[in-house]
Amino acid sequence: MPAEPASVQPSVQHPGLQLEWNNSRPEQRQALDNFYRSIQNMQVQEQAIQRMERQQRIEQLRGMSPEQRQQQFLNFVQQQQLAPGR
Repeated sequence: MPAEPASVQPSVQHPGLQLEWNNSRPEQRQALDNFYRSIQNMQVQEQAIQRMERQQRIEQLRGMSPEQRQQQFLNFVQQQQLAPGR
């Protein structure tokens, strides 16, 4: 039995409203530039957060005794062995 195609709702069209996107209009180029800039800013922020989290984790590990670090490592190994699909 062939699968029926998913129903597609027609796009809403407003009379007299048409958008042609060709980047030749300054406002379209500016909008696209702003969009890409916002994506780059988000990536930079995520990287900064990751660096801060790693630095905090390093400071935590430095404050632990060798026994605490060893126990932490053993716990990590056990968790990896119990994790399905690994």
